[in-house]
Amino acid sequence: MRVADHTRWSVDAPERPISILPFILYRNWVGEPPIDLRGTEISIQLRGDDLKLHGAECYFWAHASGTRWHCRGRPLTIRDGCWDEPSRFTVESVETACYRSWVRDPAIVADLDTVLAGAGSYGISLVGFSHEVSGKLAMGSFEIR
Repeated sequence: MRVADHTRWSVDAPERPISILPFILYRNWVGEPPIDLRGTEISIQLRGDDLKLHGAECYFWAHASGTRWHCRGRPLTIRDGCWDEPSRFTVESVETACYRSWVRDPAIVADLDTVLAGAGSYGISLVGFSHEVSGKLAMGSFEIR
């Protein structure tokens, strides 16, 4: 289980809209190559403890080639004070169900399919908050199949 709390969170200011990225996996940091996420099933179990989201929703995101995309079509469930069943969804390359939040170089923009085909990092985001998010967030399980 991984736990994050607001004392370590910061807003990722280059993101549009601004986002908090509390759980991130950089595959190269763990000696793994990029992964093709297209058509995979993601299963993620989250729990909040006194988590104040202030309107934020939680999304899965992927990054490659200097571009980050968030899957807004499937907000992830965060139960407060207890574990719920994991959120499960199939990753699909459908741009209308996602949005691009960040590009390192505006002259080199990767489309969603390119990012999903070679994701070097991924995680979850908190997006759409009206005030500072506070409390604890725990991840009980995370699987890619």
